[in-house]
Amino acid sequence: MATSKARSDAQKSARKQSIIDAAVELLSGNVSELPPVSAIAKQAGFAKGTVYIYFDSKERLFLDIYQDLYAKCVSNFRRELHLRDIQQVALFWFEQPIFSKLMSLADGMLISSLSTEDKKQYLLDRENTLDNVLTNSQTVNVLKEERDRWYQMVKLTMSSIQLVWLEESLYDEKEPKKEVFIAMAADAAKPVWDAYIKTTLQSKKSKPWHSFLQKNK
Repeated sequence: MATSKARSDAQKSARKQSIIDAAVELLSGNVSELPPVSAIAKQAGFAKGTVYIYFDSKERLFLDIYQDLYAKCVSNFRRELHLRDIQQVALFWFEQPIFSKLMSLADGMLISSLSTEDKKQYLLDRENTLDNVLTNSQTVNVLKEERDRWYQMVKLTMSSIQLVWLEESLYDEKEPKKEVFIAMAADAAKPVWDAYIKTTLQSKKSKPWHSFLQKNK
């Protein structure tokens, strides 16, 4: 067990990452609830108090992990939608098996543990993540109205895929087969994407994206 104090920024960063890796490894096992801080500390090779130096609680730790995974998942979305994008988003559930577990907890138990200010910051960080993906995915200005529709499309798509994952996992009591799941996820998300594309094409407004950002800073 590591007992020496981390002094440099590099040492602190490495220690924090070790705690995150330990938490991910434990949650990746066949568990139905978040592992306790004592188990995470033991897995990382630290004293229990060391975990609290970097995270206020286990909920804060796992919420940070979820935020990182959420950003990676959302990066698979683009403004111009194609079937392969749905497939790539669905594939993320296989690449990151704990994502589904944390997604089920994020807007409930994990967020409820935050203070009012931390909760506001969490929601702002998530919105900024979506902003970054949307503005980096194409070179033309994005309308405010389209921005809101795009956000809703992302939310509904992820919820649809999550529902398919949970239903298939509960039905078979094991991880669903990749090819079958991706096909089912695409079928579930397609109506959401079709509706988004239809309403986007029907939109006649033209408020520049950069003007909206400047006004709402």
